Amino acid sequence: MPPDPILDTLTQASKDLLYPSDSDEPFTPFHWPAGPADPRAALTANAPPPPGAKIEQLSLEAFFADLTEDPRFAALQKTLQSTLTTPTVLRIGERRILIYLLGQLPDHSWPGLKTLSIET
Repeated sequence: MPPDPILDTLTQASKDLLYPSDSDEPFTPFHWPAGPADPRAALTANAPPPPGAKIEQLSLEAFFADLTEDPRFAALQKTLQSTLTTPTVLRIGERRILIYLLGQLPDHSWPGLKTLSIET
């Protein structure tokens, strides 16, 4: 499989970062193939949530609002904003929440980062 520059960029930007929650989880890069322009449809096509799962969509700014005091999170936000077209955040579930930070590239593929938040 050939190298994927976007995965390399996202891996480097999220290296050694843990999303703060009750479990402090790492970020895992992904790169889904070209698909629909809607992030929820891309999620359903590539990582279908359980039936009836709560899905909340929020802006990158809202997601990072309490994190950017740490310069590493500010740098990650900047990387996502400069690399992805219309980046957004999808939170799936309650208490054990899968979080996808994703956006499209000009080829309509969907790269991003995934993490887990445990909220009790």
